[in-house]
Amino acid sequence: MPVGGLVPYLFGLTGRSEIGGPALVTFLGDIGLSVSSARSLIARLRSVGALAARADWRRALYRLDGDMAATFERIAADATPMEWDGAFHGVLFTVPEAVRGYRDKLRRALDYAGYGQLRSGLMIHPFDRWKRVRDLVDEAPAGASVYPLRLVLDPADARAIARDAWDLDILAAAMRTQMDQLAAATTKTWPTGPATLAGLVAAVRPALYLALVDPRLPPDLVPSDWPANAFDNAIEDLHGAHVPVLSRTSTKSQKADGRSTFPGEVFRLRARSTKAPRSVRSINVSTRLVAP
Repeated sequence: MPVGGLVPYLFGLTGRSEIGGPALVTFLGDIGLSVSSARSLIARLRSVGALAARADWRRALYRLDGDMAATFERIAADATPMEWDGAFHGVLFTVPEAVRGYRDKLRRALDYAGYGQLRSGLMIHPFDRWKRVRDLVDEAPAGASVYPLRLVLDPADARAIARDAWDLDILAAAMRTQMDQLAAATTKTWPTGPATLAGLVAAVRPALYLALVDPRLPPDLVPSDWPANAFDNAIEDLHGAHVPVLSRTSTKSQKADGRSTFPGEVFRLRARSTKAPRSVRSINVSTRLVAP
């Protein structure tokens, strides 16, 4: 995961919708960036619309914005799997090579919304996400066509389609590998202060990618041994072991923003559920869902 993708996680760890510029720079420093690199990253995220800022006396207060904010909110909103009506909702598009910039923009928006690729020019989702890309559809250049569709299949065929569109076998293996690494990190002890944050971020970073690209497929579409619930629990166990240390520690990051402790609230990227397991999107998606 690019380091820019860790910015939403830092917001989630603080439990705050806005973070002061000095604190954000120092948080990024705590996880390994130099001051100049941290400032350059913030500027780059602002330039691509992933961060917004407002003036607060002599400092800027930053908040997540654009697609990055939308992804953050989608993860929170989609924590509980929805009931599936048995139909895929698709977007069928044809875009000439001469306007491939629009095609890339459309595919990026569909990736952000959690669509999987069934074939070239056809992306599907178990739930209707058309409104999330409708404005972009209205901007289609001459020669391009974009249409919504509804695809109803036999249950067995639907599971096979999902397995292919989201590369579930590959993703299941990736989850299980990360579960082993998360379990090992949960028992580690890091020095208090910035080292705790650095250790936590380094341990969770590979798993965060899988969590961020999760489309929350309904139980009907995933294999019976899908490991999402166990993966959820491994992330929560890691947080449970190390976030209380952050809450008790006054790091230079917190002092830079006028607080002595973290609020102790961790954004639950993947909330526990007693329902059947969910799936994650293909690790081969092209957009990475986060700004570079």
